[in-house]
Amino acid sequence: AHVRTVAKEFRTTIGQLVPHLLQEMEGIADGLYAYADEHGRSVDVLDIVALNARSEIALGQWDDGCTSLAWRFRNSAGSGFERQLLGQNWDWRVGVGRNLAMVSIEQDGKPKIWMVTEPGIVGKIGFNSSSVGVLLNAIRARPISTSLLPIHCLLRISLENESVDSAITAIEKLGGAASSQHIYPHCRHSQGMRPRALPAWRRLPPDGIVMHTNHFLENKLVDEPPWLSGSPVRLERADASCGELIR
Repeated sequence: AHVRTVAKEFRTTIGQLVPHLLQEMEGIADGLYAYADEHGRSVDVLDIVALNARSEIALGQWDDGCTSLAWRFRNSAGSGFERQLLGQNWDWRVGVGRNLAMVSIEQDGKPKIWMVTEPGIVGKIGFNSSSVGVLLNAIRARPISTSLLPIHCLLRISLENESVDSAITAIEKLGGAASSQHIYPHCRHSQGMRPRALPAWRRLPPDGIVMHTNHFLENKLVDEPPWLSGSPVRLERADASCGELIR
């Protein structure tokens, strides 16, 4: 009952701020209705909204995390950057693995999107035809706000943009319901960003490398309860590994 109550509040927010994504969720629910009814189950749009607000509803139930990295490589002459690498691991629950899907999305007037997601979730990690990518590290922090967009909606909006700058502008305007860390790799530059109702935090890498795990690097505004003890260890290891490769 609590999950559906929160989902109902998010449905209103999504409908007001990004109505095309609510319409997409309604379409997913409609597509599932016949299957669910045939198997004696009930599925409606609130179930799909709850999936897309899963991080806000259930964050803190996870027992592992993820490490993300964006790395701009210099050309052989050492003048400027010419290649961009993005990647992350996603260590959560083993059972989720069989439900992962690689999807492509085409919309009029927007870049084509390729992303890894789960059934029913309209936005996750990936990149688009304008060479804008997005990675995600969840962060457990209070509070959340159902008057702002869930993390997965923000990820989708990010991938509907043609540049990192326009993606970040859109996210800052809409605001995030919960704290999270996004890395925006692009062929020309990358940024780390932590969207929230409070002022967003950005990180511009002087060496072309942005990396993050599941804890705040700077935090003066929100409450972060103790969570994943391995997160600082993973970040330190990623930094050391990249340093070894650079040398």
